[in-house]
Amino acid sequence: LLVNAANLSFLLEEDEEGFSILEPIPAIASELMLSWIDSLIDSKEKERLSRWWAHYVANIQRYMMATKERERMYLADDILDVYEHYMEQTNDTSYYELLLQKLLPYSANRYNYVLLKQRQYKKIVDLYMLADMTAADIHPQQLKMIEQHDRALLLPLYHRAVMRLIESKNRASYR
Repeated sequence: LLVNAANLSFLLEEDEEGFSILEPIPAIASELMLSWIDSLIDSKEKERLSRWWAHYVANIQRYMMATKERERMYLADDILDVYEHYMEQTNDTSYYELLLQKLLPYSANRYNYVLLKQRQYKKIVDLYMLADMTAADIHPQQLKMIEQHDRALLLPLYHRAVMRLIESKNRASYR
């Protein structure tokens, strides 16, 4: 019943009413809003689209937490796919990095790619630290790129790798 009322509000362009109807059902609201946002992208309704994105992004953590753990990666991918569709149509990238940050850890690979393109190596290392990774976990080519930019950025990752080897307390680790 709520979904039907929300659909009707969307069709009648009563967006604020639609937001309030969907408030108590965040798991359903998330997928429903994504489909509506996608249709707004196709119909090029920029004003409504900006309202829906702003509302969606403001509530994204709530939507993620209302989604089952095993489905969050898929939801994050869906959100980013819809936003990439939006970027193709509008050339507006204003929410992209914010979305990538809010969707961590599910958006880590895409965020890492964006940071690499922007040559934001400090943020890349911070992302790896947040993911509890060491230098041993990172692709050698990427390590080389960061090292060429600023070798000191990698020290925390190497330190973590060494500490883990020492903590394992076996002969092979000491070598």
